[in-house]
Amino acid sequence: MLDALLLLSTLAFIAAGAVVGVRLLALARRTRQLTDFIIGFMLFDLSAIAYPLILWAGVGGLPLERARWVGIAGSLAATIGWTGVYVFTVRVFRPRIAWARALAAGGIALLVYGFVAGAGFTLRASDEAALRSTANPVYWLQTAAILAYGWTALEGLRCFLQARRRLALGLADPLVVNRFLLWAWIGVFALICIAPSFVIGLRGGDYLHHTGARLATALGGFAFAIATQLAFLPPAAYRRWVNGGAPARA
Repeated sequence: MLDALLLLSTLAFIAAGAVVGVRLLALARRTRQLTDFIIGFMLFDLSAIAYPLILWAGVGGLPLERARWVGIAGSLAATIGWTGVYVFTVRVFRPRIAWARALAAGGIALLVYGFVAGAGFTLRASDEAALRSTANPVYWLQTAAILAYGWTALEGLRCFLQARRRLALGLADPLVVNRFLLWAWIGVFALICIAPSFVIGLRGGDYLHHTGARLATALGGFAFAIATQLAFLPPAAYRRWVNGGAPARA
């Protein structure tokens, strides 16, 4: 029963992320907005490419040589997707702020190091156990991702609290205020996806086969995709609800 739930949750995560990502990419094509493209590509890449590849490499029963290359491909996709989180956070929340640019550059450098060093380690690994060893530098990828999502969640919460005060004075759009809150939740849900596997892996556990880690990743990722849908492509009923029953604006 639990295996069936895990499978359904995982498929829901992949499908929801892919659908929302494609819709955002289609929106970006119409609006020509870089931020729309970044969030759409990031969501599609992480949910529909990176996670399936990483899962396939770990639990797909592949021969070692093929598991190596599938795992490297998954790490590359994750590196690209998490780079998008840093770029989006700086561009939307802290444009032209020197320390934010430095933090983003440091996080992206950590991602690149984790991927390059992790790929080299993976190619030298003698067996599957070595691939998931705590000595594998690929763990720096997850470290950088946790930093990115924690930072972006805090930025979303900060802007939500500021915008909520303006909303009370009638100086802010309820949908924009709600979007800041949803973005903070997006960061939290992403942390739920990553943190359990990260902790289990550092403690020497097999996070790819760990029921709790897999369930957290699947359910957290599904919530991530839903929150992203509501933040960037909210249905009319949700817009009416946020606006307090007023007619939804296009």
